[in-house]
Amino acid sequence: MALMLMIFGSLVACKKQTGCGLRTGPAVATGVHTPQDITRGEAIVITLSIKVPDTACVQGATARIAHVNRDTFHIRPEIVYSDPAQSEDCTCSRESTLKGSVVFRTDKAGAFYFTYDRERDMSNNSGGTFVITAH
Repeated sequence: MALMLMIFGSLVACKKQTGCGLRTGPAVATGVHTPQDITRGEAIVITLSIKVPDTACVQGATARIAHVNRDTFHIRPEIVYSDPAQSEDCTCSRESTLKGSVVFRTDKAGAFYFTYDRERDMSNNSGGTFVITAH
């Protein structure tokens, strides 16, 4: 019986992995959609248009928000893509841009500043900014 368990364990360990092996990585945003004013305590969704690179098998997009200081936040757009070694088993997005979003909520009044990564242009402007005022 112990020998059968050892053989079965070896066969399971050698089984080929299937699936897409999803990973996340940094991306660039081509635009942002959000209200300019909110009510304290209200949760809002900040949506970014995220550029899909031609070099990856992209499955989707997402975004993360990080608190930088008292009233400033940074939103990092990300793509969800397939592990290159497993991408033959996956269906890639054919869209040139996808939507990624984060939720923002505050119990404080005031102006909140947001930065996000966007496509670099000839003026070396590598980031976008916007403000949301909470009343």
